[in-house]
Amino acid sequence: PFWLKPPQGPAALVLRRMSPVLLTLAVAVSSVVDATRIPRLAATLSRARHVVHPLRHGHHAAEAAVVGPPPEAKAQLQAASDIMRDLDIVVSSKVSIRWLGRERGLGVLAHAPIEPGELLLKGPVSPVGVVGAMLQAPWESVGMHIMGQRFVSDPPWSFPGTARLLLKLTNLLLHIGRHNVSTLGPMERYIAALPLARQELLAYWPEDARALLRGSAMLARVPAMPEDRTRLSAAGLLSYWPPDSPKPSLEEMHDAWVRANILTDTRVHHPAIIGPMFIPVLDLVNHAPPRASNADWTASGRSHWHLVSSKSIAPGEEVQICYAVTDFLDMWGKNGFFDRASVDDAIAHIHVAPGALGDGHAGGIYAVPREHALWGEGEGADLIRQLLKSAPKELSLEEARRHVRIRLAELIRTHLSGHAAPPAPPAPGVEDPLAEYRVVAENVLNFERSLLNRILDSLHA
Repeated sequence: PFWLKPPQGPAALVLRRMSPVLLTLAVAVSSVVDATRIPRLAATLSRARHVVHPLRHGHHAAEAAVVGPPPEAKAQLQAASDIMRDLDIVVSSKVSIRWLGRERGLGVLAHAPIEPGELLLKGPVSPVGVVGAMLQAPWESVGMHIMGQRFVSDPPWSFPGTARLLLKLTNLLLHIGRHNVSTLGPMERYIAALPLARQELLAYWPEDARALLRGSAMLARVPAMPEDRTRLSAAGLLSYWPPDSPKPSLEEMHDAWVRANILTDTRVHHPAIIGPMFIPVLDLVNHAPPRASNADWTASGRSHWHLVSSKSIAPGEEVQICYAVTDFLDMWGKNGFFDRASVDDAIAHIHVAPGALGDGHAGGIYAVPREHALWGEGEGADLIRQLLKSAPKELSLEEARRHVRIRLAELIRTHLSGHAAPPAPPAPGVEDPLAEYRVVAENVLNFERSLLNRILDSLHA
């Protein structure tokens, strides 16, 4: 070859200057033509792409979603794609937004190995990038912003940040209702595509739907939000309405207020320093309990929010954060979904009738200790203490404990006998307005029964 004999004169100068370009072209061509014959080089180039370009605009990730979501999920996916592009939300090249089935909905899925500490999502904390309790939104008039201050302080709310955010979201939903979706901004289009159905939260179930859960302790754990109460709140909002904003009707205000409450309960994040906020795209990251979650999010300072991996994540694994440390049924009651990964930690509750724990005892809802924690502290300890207190004084400690087991089993069986048969569905061919509620109610009752029967089995062992 010619390079064994170094060229002289002008040819040497040209070769020296062109050699980096020629080498780069040679590597690129060889990696394309001979990638199968040079797997080590192909793997190196693949890793280099992730090192040199670790982040990309999120709309590319959204476009890679799998085929199969229902129309409403497709609309939500498109809205996510648009807002990531318009707000410059950045998504790692190793993850994408995917449809994960009816139970989990949209979620963030890894499609390349992820190490702990890698940045997965990043977006702006700004009046257009989030809906925040402390930030004046573009659709808010000055009068509306001042109204928020008055609404929170008169009478004072226990959680003023949440109350202020509720008002902002109510105003935003009204704003969306007055305009054609195509004329709205990215945040409005994103929220317009969200599923904000009442069946997501038990507090907003109508009375005929709550009747499907007769006998369940969940009815007492999650009190109903009566229609007249939500209407009263909506009417109170109207009394504060500023003159520089178009005033809605009571019906419009009531619908927007209820949907804002559902949105706040199911999708709002609560950073400690800058107050509660709705963060688009981050709300698509699903929940896992602490031992199973693999990512954490922060809103450091007031400029950006970040989602960072906390564990190694394998390709095909879902990226998940922990919303709260709570049990299976509590997560459903407060956030509108079942935490399947925390079934083993779920806490069962039972109705205790007045007088069942001794004369003058008012009864109520009590947590039942799990089979392996009957005599310990924590969930269910109050019930065990009450049962021990009601035991005859002459019993030995071992006899008193046997008495507690027998009485606890009786209380559980009494509770289970109160699980009445749900109202019958309509005749075949007749539309069932409670169809979606029936599915959820059956899941709740079956799970509550399974928990209590498992404890019964351990008491009889």
